[in-house]
Amino acid sequence: MSLKSSSGKSSRRIDISFRQTEEEKSMREVFPSWPAPWIPPLDIYEQSEELVVEIELPGVEPHEISITVHANRIDLKGKKKEDEEAKGGHYIRLEREFGPFSRFIPLPCLVFPDHTLAWLEDGVLTIKLKKYKKKINK
Repeated sequence: MSLKSSSGKSSRRIDISFRQTEEEKSMREVFPSWPAPWIPPLDIYEQSEELVVEIELPGVEPHEISITVHANRIDLKGKKKEDEEAKGGHYIRLEREFGPFSRFIPLPCLVFPDHTLAWLEDGVLTIKLKKYKKKINK
């Protein structure tokens, strides 16, 4: 897994908003088999000193994930590889999501990009971001 801060530094630690374009919607209406983008679901919650983002990425390998953390958003890109064989047969139904994904996740507050921790465990990518708290001089 690679993590890049907005300063360009890389770390061994381990973000996401997807919008369908009008062209994609109309193509899928005309051609029902038109491939839809895969949009991994996520949750964001706040703790006293940090934000936590949890993203469901079952079957995605760590080396297929790229994360860039900015002060106000996370950029997440990756790819979930499709099974190339149907275990000795052929598919009758294929409902699991595969292919590239990309999400740009706006954050509800500013964070320190260089104070980010991320890990992938049991198909869930967890990203912890230290919140920026501006001190007010009185």
